[in-house]
Parts: sequence; structure tokens; C-alpha cells
Amino acid sequence: MKRVLKTIFLAGGVATAGYFGFKVYRIVQIMKLAEKTLPAHLESLCGELPHIDSGVAINTKTVLTFKIKLSPEAMAKLENLNESVLDHLRENYPGLMKYKIEIKAIELNPEDSFVSGAEHNDPEEG
Repeated sequence: MKRVLKTIFLAGGVATAGYFGFKVYRIVQIMKLAEKTLPAHLESLCGELPHIDSGVAINTKTVLTFKIKLSPEAMAKLENLNESVLDHLRENYPGLMKYKIEIKAIELNPEDSFVSGAEHNDPEEG
């Protein structure tokens, strides 16, 4: 009898861990898709391709974080960045709306203007 209960509890623990692992995997995959499509959406609104970092924190609550880096001119064009990002997520990724979403807008300095992956070659350096 002890062996049967031990096997049942072990199987239940493995199934529970697998279920939560699958939930985390699904959240991360949707976040990756959102991170790929969100720059194009924001570029159509402000005319500049932003740099976006995302993260997932899973503790007692699941918190999804988007860090959006834009120049001050692009930030001025977007009156309400949080609402436009949330509207995009509501339309395209409704599964993310049941989690807490934090959107952090960061203004770039003029020295940090090469966020789109372009390389800067100084003509004085040769």
C-alpha cells in the first residue's frame, strides 16, 4: 500500500510540474511573438523603430515587462504609449491580458541612437 501511494504522489507531482512548465513555456513563446511584432506596430505610429526588451517574472503573480526605448522625438509623437501597446496586445495576443503587464518607456540619449542594429562608422577613424 505504501508503494502504491508513493507512486501516485510521485506521478501527481511530475504531472503538476509538467503542467506548470508547459504554462511557462506558452507564456514565453507568446512574449517572443509579441516582442517581434510590437516594434513594427510602434514604427507605424511614430515613424521610428524602437528597441524592445521583454521579461517574465513568475512568483505569486505573473508579471510581463516590456521595456521600450525610443528617442525623445518619437516619444513626443506617441501621446499615450502605454495605451497603444496595450491595445496592440489586446487585439493580437488576448491570452496575455490575464497577466499583469508593465510597460516602461525609456528615452534614448543622442549617443544611444543606434538601437536598430545599424553599425556606426566614424569617418575620422578611417
